[in-house]
Amino acid sequence: MSTAPRPHRLQALIAEIQAIAPVSRADVPCLPFGIPIVDDRLAAGGLARAALHEIAGQTVALGDDAAATLFTAGIAARASEGDIFWIMAQPDLFAPGLACAGVPATRLIQVEARKDEDALAVMEEALRHGALAAVICEVTRIGMTATRRAFTAIDRVPPSRAQVADEIARYAGSDVLCYMAEAPASLAERQGRAWLPILDWAEKDLNLSFVQTRGIVHLPQRNETLDGVRALALAADDMALTALAEATALFGSAILALALQRGRLDGASALDLSRLDEIARIEAWGMDEEASARIADHHLQAQDLQGWFEGLA
Repeated sequence: MSTAPRPHRLQALIAEIQAIAPVSRADVPCLPFGIPIVDDRLAAGGLARAALHEIAGQTVALGDDAAATLFTAGIAARASEGDIFWIMAQPDLFAPGLACAGVPATRLIQVEARKDEDALAVMEEALRHGALAAVICEVTRIGMTATRRAFTAIDRVPPSRAQVADEIARYAGSDVLCYMAEAPASLAERQGRAWLPILDWAEKDLNLSFVQTRGIVHLPQRNETLDGVRALALAADDMALTALAEATALFGSAILALALQRGRLDGASALDLSRLDEIARIEAWGMDEEASARIADHHLQAQDLQGWFEGLA
């Protein structure tokens, strides 16, 4: 009745990525504050350059928000002599205050993005421009999952793209959609009705031909299919590749992750397709509080990934 095994936690693959390509800050250029009690607590003695950093006010009060803004401006002003690209949720930057922090209007490029997804998409484009001194992106509702994903995409994935793509292909080698239940027959029929249209889509639109089996005994997939999955993963940019790896781990399925990335499925539908056996068990036996919380968390993660892909489209 069980399908191919998959991780229960979304961050499992992120941990694997970080283990594949550990980043040492010993030789990475940094920007020291010149305050020993601060610099001594930062790797390499300062803020790493060419990296993602998060800055937030202690509270949502206007004074704390202004302090965080000026603190950020001061860091950006010292980064280099280039322009500073600032993506705002609303046009509320105070030019005289920024000038006092070292950012005159002549160095500032301002972009207004009302949605967090749009802001992240603009940030990705700006980061490709090597001549900018700093890229600052204001977000209002993005949680730690999204910021960790952005950090991974910027700092961890670029030197290990091939390994990430290989890991996605490895999941495709035992994709959950390829392992139908042996019993009961009603579950196998339910899986067939739900999964076959997605497998047909993968073959028609992505040129990926998967073979299915019943039970949990491993069935090798064709090498050309796995090579195709790997190629599709490598064709994605760093932001999309990172989210693709997360979605693959969440669903236990590279097929569903690709369907979400390409808009064939929304996050909730992809997640439900990945857990039809669990849904059947819940319908038969009910659900405890812990399982309910876990499923709710996974739905939020799937919706977050959907928004991420939509922002990159």
